[in-house]
Amino acid sequence: MWVVLLILGLILLAVLLLGLFLIRLHMHVAFLYDEDEQFIHTLVQLFGIPLYEKNLTLEEAEDEGAQSDHLHRFSSVLKTIKTNVRRFEKMIRKTSIEELVWTTTAGTGDAALSGMAGGSIWAAKSMLLGQLMHTAIMKTNPKVNVQTDFQNRTFKTEMYCMGSIRLGQAIRAFLSVSGKESKHKAKKGGNQQ
Repeated sequence: MWVVLLILGLILLAVLLLGLFLIRLHMHVAFLYDEDEQFIHTLVQLFGIPLYEKNLTLEEAEDEGAQSDHLHRFSSVLKTIKTNVRRFEKMIRKTSIEELVWTTTAGTGDAALSGMAGGSIWAAKSMLLGQLMHTAIMKTNPKVNVQTDFQNRTFKTEMYCMGSIRLGQAIRAFLSVSGKESKHKAKKGGNQQ
């Protein structure tokens, strides 16, 4: 009798664990960069219940007024994103992108230069989206827009992305990244002695 209950209990536990690993986590990421505010909002949900929510405000540069600082700050933001994408590449490969909207407005104050800047932004977005489409599972076509302001100096970009990943794959990728970071920290600590 006890053996039968034990076997049924183990089968039930195995089914629950298998079901748990097939459940999908839904992630929402919103990114805004303009002259007044720069932030990234991240929300992770399971069955519509928020598990993790973070608002990250990007640090302001020392000289807020210069146009070159905006370019410098934005390039540092892109470097940070690139570094994190490399860290979580395994997770990104298993992620299904369900919605992606990316709008940019840019202008230099000179019509000819604004046109060139708009073309450059289209080229950069095409490369980044091509890499994302190659890496992740795209369930929808991204909605991408570049608006060129020919008369004003401005730069603003907004991105919203919604995706999902199976809980088991997220746990596995997270453990892989955590293990690599631990090994990297151990190597740094060992080299300093």
